[in-house]
Amino acid sequence: MATWKKLLEQDGLARVATLLASGNAVFDAPARRTPSALARAIEKALEAECGIATRATVLRAEELTAIAEENPLRDQAAEASRLLLCVAASPAVHARLRALAEGRDWGKERFVATERAAYLWLPSGVAESSAFEALQKELGKECTTRNLATWTKLIALAEA
Repeated sequence: MATWKKLLEQDGLARVATLLASGNAVFDAPARRTPSALARAIEKALEAECGIATRATVLRAEELTAIAEENPLRDQAAEASRLLLCVAASPAVHARLRALAEGRDWGKERFVATERAAYLWLPSGVAESSAFEALQKELGKECTTRNLATWTKLIALAEA
């Protein structure tokens, strides 16, 4: 995580804080840099400096909070580690995410997509989940998914 933090600081980001060994970080960025431009810069830096080719997703602090607050499964999801929040990399990917969520009966699981994100309630966990398996098969790295426990920690870190 020290390398991850240093990489972000070298890109001109300030007050960088990382969350455990999760690959998640919060930081201050100049207002002129859009989230999509930041994501592309982070992806390039990760590949150049660490040899890691991956997608980066950058959300503003208010987006993190809004996505958590609009959670349509709040009343059904009793355990934060089994409720996943998923954000698509682009509007086109988000449309595919919404189609997947609406496309079948998920049994005891719940898979709901809103304008901002998708929410998956997985009462038996990720390993046993047909919804998560379908999400990974259909969209793979085109979206990023975190459980509500991690999401909440990121909000707290961003607010600190």
